[in-house]
Amino acid sequence: MNEQDIRVIKSKKALRDALFSLLDIKPINKITIKEVAEAANVNRKTFYSHYNSIEDIVNEVENELVQSIKSYLQSCFIEEYGLSPIHFVRLINAIYTSNPKFCENLVSVHNYHFLAGKIKTIFKEELIKSINPSPEMMNAVSFRIEYFISGVSGVYIEWIRAGKPCTFEELTAIINTVLIDSLNFHEAR
Repeated sequence: MNEQDIRVIKSKKALRDALFSLLDIKPINKITIKEVAEAANVNRKTFYSHYNSIEDIVNEVENELVQSIKSYLQSCFIEEYGLSPIHFVRLINAIYTSNPKFCENLVSVHNYHFLAGKIKTIFKEELIKSINPSPEMMNAVSFRIEYFISGVSGVYIEWIRAGKPCTFEELTAIINTVLIDSLNFHEAR
């Protein structure tokens, strides 16, 4: 790696870190390029040499997040744990706890449906690959996975939008209880 590559990596990291630190004090739609550049200790020209907008930083982070999730799912998650909605809750918890402010701002301002859709699609595709259902069972498996994923992600999104009326841990416990109850109901039938 040459010196120029290292400078690019450092500049982009500084810009991303600056954006995340600014997210601690204001919503993403109120942050300016000038503020990000100043917080990163670079000039606006440096910002524009890497990104066209703040949205570009967000998209880059989203794409990296999606790729990380895909790699994680392919490498160990499904093989080790199999199909269980509780493991999807763990995945969502890991995403949220890795950067709560980013997730909250994303849900509040950004078109979160795009990122949520990407995550759901990857999770669903990898689960279907691991299950390898027969053609007759494909619709049932696909819709069951969609039901669990949409429900869990929807509850987290509503929790953020409602102003986080309980702790993250309490919310996770509520979701786990609902999932366990639904699994027990299904097994009892």
